[in-house]
Amino acid sequence: MNKIIYMFILSMLPVLEIRGSMIYALANNINPTLAFFLSVIGNILPIPFLILLTQKVLQWLDTIDTFKPFVDWINKKAQEKSKTIDKYGRLGLYILVAIPLPGTGAWTGALVASFLGLTPKKSMLPITLGVITAGTIVMLSTMGVLNVIK
Repeated sequence: MNKIIYMFILSMLPVLEIRGSMIYALANNINPTLAFFLSVIGNILPIPFLILLTQKVLQWLDTIDTFKPFVDWINKKAQEKSKTIDKYGRLGLYILVAIPLPGTGAWTGALVASFLGLTPKKSMLPITLGVITAGTIVMLSTMGVLNVIK
């Protein structure tokens, strides 16, 4: 598979998101500007759908005994993360997405936004800015590490 397409797909996946796609891109000598642009697009592409559909899907899964523990776990995680947004509003959503650590990112931001009943209109700007910030941090950090290794 083409490395650029693979990088784009990585950017859309939960957990990896822009963090994984930027590291992959830079380690595979993909142009940093192109990698950043495509990774941002790939990372934010699923977010409006996640915000709109998460609660409906979780409600449906909650009716199936096998998935109840998973739904409870997701709701617990969203509740924990939502404390930041409750305290700081949309700035909190930005911070949640912008810090490139495990358990943060656009997917987590979308889950929390959905959990709090925020619409895509209210949550897309802070999530997008958070993705751009996280991508910048990861890109610069990865470039620095790769330069030290070379």
